[in-house]
Amino acid sequence: GGDWDGAYSIHETSDGGYVVAGETSSFGAGRPDFWVLKLRHYGTVEWQKTYGGTDQDEAHSIQQTSDGGYIVAGITSSFGAGKCDIWVLKLRPDGTVEWQKTYGGGDWDGAYSIHETSDGGYIVAGDTSSFGTGEPAVWVLKLRPDGTVDWQKAYGGDNLGRAHSIHETNDGGYVVAGL
Repeated sequence: GGDWDGAYSIHETSDGGYVVAGETSSFGAGRPDFWVLKLRHYGTVEWQKTYGGTDQDEAHSIQQTSDGGYIVAGITSSFGAGKCDIWVLKLRPDGTVEWQKTYGGGDWDGAYSIHETSDGGYIVAGDTSSFGTGEPAVWVLKLRPDGTVDWQKAYGGDNLGRAHSIHETNDGGYVVAGL
């Protein structure tokens, strides 16, 4: 569009196409909004959707789920309890919202990575200033398939904590990378 648009995450889909997540100020309700594009294998747009409110919303991670839908995570200032919160959307294969939830406290919280886990739930990694010492800390949330929190943990808190990537390991644990 004619304004700021960007992508943060892309993954190949089971049909050989791609799903992209990012932000757009050219389309949607806010400046910016979550922006999800489903691309065909040769790169043309199959569908695209925006999600968000009147404030800033950024989608930082997307993955196709085992049911053919998608799980998206990022940051919202439009919804939730604090200045910024984690926002997770579970999308159906056509991009309609199956469920959405925010996670966070009264300060700055955000997600940069989400993946479906072997139990059908999700693992989310990002940062929090709402929990722990009050300084930015790595924040990991384990979600059930419906998005309710199974457990959460803040790590660090010396103004150096942000997780950018998380994956489930073969032994059932998780590996996290960030700064």
